[in-house]
Amino acid sequence: MKLSEYELSIQTHLMCKLLEVLYMRRATMFRFIAETARILVIGNGGGIALTMGLLASAERVGVYHYLCMTMLLTFVLGITFSTITLFFVTAVTLKEAHTAEVSLHEFVHDANERDDVFFSDDKSVRRLANLAAGCGLISIVLLALGAVQGLVQVAIYF
Repeated sequence: MKLSEYELSIQTHLMCKLLEVLYMRRATMFRFIAETARILVIGNGGGIALTMGLLASAERVGVYHYLCMTMLLTFVLGITFSTITLFFVTAVTLKEAHTAEVSLHEFVHDANERDDVFFSDDKSVRRLANLAAGCGLISIVLLALGAVQGLVQVAIYF
């Protein structure tokens, strides 16, 4: 049903509820994804600190030094990808908010129906979300790879 087909009191109530649902949808999506990306930044940053501690405390040279440098590079790439993920998450959130607001505006002006407000879809949002998920996945793999490298080095050299 279009907005003009409802009574005035129902229109007001419906608009308040739609705005509330759209706000909760955006806020929840951004919070969960941003917290996940922050955890990746903190994890990879901790890996960098661990690597620097292992490198500074040991007087070994040769293969150990290059293994520490490889582990450091792994964590640096992980933190780079998690930072890129945060940028993509911000872009997705802004684009999703814009799409939802345009859909709500069209509903207010009887250009579409109520269900179109909830199920608005934009291909650019999906593309940005896929890029954010891909960068996040790469960051997770690099975090795990760096952690395994650290465990191997500790097991061999300490």
